[in-house]
Amino acid sequence: MYKTHEQLLECSDNDKAFFNECVKGLPTRKGFLGNYTDKYGIEIPYGSEAHIVQHLRKAVEIVKPKLILEIGFNCGWSAAIWLNICNAGLVSIDISDKEETLVAAEILKNRFTSRFYFKLRKDFIELVRNSYDLIFIDGDHRESFIVEDINLAKDLNIPYILFDDCYERYGETMAALKHFPDLELVHDMDNLKLYKWIKK
Repeated sequence: MYKTHEQLLECSDNDKAFFNECVKGLPTRKGFLGNYTDKYGIEIPYGSEAHIVQHLRKAVEIVKPKLILEIGFNCGWSAAIWLNICNAGLVSIDISDKEETLVAAEILKNRFTSRFYFKLRKDFIELVRNSYDLIFIDGDHRESFIVEDINLAKDLNIPYILFDDCYERYGETMAALKHFPDLELVHDMDNLKLYKWIKK
């Protein structure tokens, strides 16, 4: 049974407090102009919220990652959670060079000097050959782009994939997954789902 948007956002007061501490000082969705757009008038996308804390914790518990690759950084909220719930290194990539994204990346780099790296997607080739344990796919939510991200995970031999926004009303993740019968569900977290490659 699908949950409503409000039900998906439910979480404990402890997780809300933890989330607020993680994202303190990072740009908000209002942007630096205060009107929810960047300086070019492009709307700033929604970011991860407090409800995701419990799910990222569960993924860490299952995978025990040492190095995570994140597709879709935006204003750095999910990156801040990853960096605070575990000691893994994190490489985040994004297609946007909006000021809010670049400032958020600089803030997290200063907070987590040896564990956080940010790259624009066009520059990502420099970092692709690391040994990632987990990839978090939360970038472009159209089917073709998600397929591209899954193929990247496959090419890099990343064993686990965590998807956000799996409900059809939020994107085309489940349609993209139909292209990959060699992925199996490890843990279902409603709108987030953890998969791994089937060993042949």
